[in-house]
Amino acid sequence: MAETLDEPPLNVDELRTSWQGLQGRATELPDTEDLAKIYAEIQQVAEQEDCSLKEVSTLIATGALRVGIQVGQLHIFDYYQVALHTIHEEGLHVYTRRVTRPYLAAARRHLDPRSTTHTERLLQRRRQTIEPSEKDTSQE
Repeated sequence: MAETLDEPPLNVDELRTSWQGLQGRATELPDTEDLAKIYAEIQQVAEQEDCSLKEVSTLIATGALRVGIQVGQLHIFDYYQVALHTIHEEGLHVYTRRVTRPYLAAARRHLDPRSTTHTERLLQRRRQTIEPSEKDTSQE
């Protein structure tokens, strides 16, 4: 479903195929009652943790993204319910630290001036392949 949403169709045939893919997966979506339960629990957690609905939703979505990438096929609404239960048990601050830790670590690595970027590695490899051929031509 994510592929269907992330890659827009470029022609009518792709649009039809995309639409059929979405229709085929529609039965997996939660019904109104399930969504209402999730929303009520988000409200309850927000009140319990004295924060906004947006903060709770954003943090859970961050965790869902990470887990979704790791697992591949994950039903997002199931994750929300498990995450809300976890926040009830351990508190929002503990959950936030755990969920955001991988993102913060990646940001630190990317911003560390001692680390070599992908672009720098690519340029180094390119220089290494160009330099030998330049030496060969300069010797002639």
